[in-house]
Amino acid sequence: MIASQLNLVCADLHASRRFYEALDVAFRPIEMPGRGVVALLSVSDGLTLGLHTMEFAQWWDASSPGVSAGSAVLDFTVPAGQTVDDVVARLLGCGGTVANAPEDLPFGDRYAVVTDPDGHRVGLRQPIG
Repeated sequence: MIASQLNLVCADLHASRRFYEALDVAFRPIEMPGRGVVALLSVSDGLTLGLHTMEFAQWWDASSPGVSAGSAVLDFTVPAGQTVDDVVARLLGCGGTVANAPEDLPFGDRYAVVTDPDGHRVGLRQPIG
C-alpha cells in the first residue's frame, strides 16, 4: 500500500488555504450539495494534501472522540486484490483500533478509519467497484 493522501482538519479552511498556497500548493475545491465547499484537495505533485472543514471531517469520521481542528488523518489506498475490510482486520491484529468501521461513502470509496497503537488516525480507502 502507498500513502495517498494526508487530510488536515482545519478550524478556518480559508486561512489554511492561504498558508499552504504560500508554500506553492495549488488546490481544487470539494463541494457537498447544500453545504458548499467543505474541503480543498491539492493538485500539486507529491502526496495529496486535503484540507477539511470540521463539518466535513466529522461527517466521514463520526467516531468518538473523533477529529478536531489540528487533527491529521493519513489515508492509504488499498490496492486491487485486497479489501478495506481485510486490511482493517489485519491492522486489528497489529494493535490497531477501529475508529470508523468500513462503509461505502457517497463519494465513491469504501472507507474506514483505524487508529494506530499511539492513537494516530489512518484512513483506508478503495474505489467501489
